[in-house]
Amino acid sequence: MYYAANIVIYVKFDDGNQDQYPVWENITLIEADTDGEAFDKAEAIGKESDGDDFIWENRPAVWQYVGIRKLLEVHIDDSKKGFARDGIEITYSQILLKDKRDLDRFVEDDEVSVIYEK
Repeated sequence: MYYAANIVIYVKFDDGNQDQYPVWENITLIEADTDGEAFDKAEAIGKESDGDDFIWENRPAVWQYVGIRKLLEVHIDDSKKGFARDGIEITYSQILLKDKRDLDRFVEDDEVSVIYEK
């Protein structure tokens, strides 16, 4: 079976001044036999990004894995499975949240105001 996992990561600033929360919700295709196996594989993919250093708007930062927002079963016609590859990111959303509380609520799929950047 295939699943679409909504993996949430954010930009964590090294200076400790988290005055904004740039967030990516990466939709990743997961091949697994059960929901639990799919969730575990999605978490492992999300955790792989933890700690990758980069510069965001002239500030040193790292990617921080937050959690899995959703996990949905995807039905793929057997004749079309050529494009399907376990672990491939198939799309993403780039959003901005105002604080850590909103980030946590977003991951829990609670109501929260977001600014979509892409």
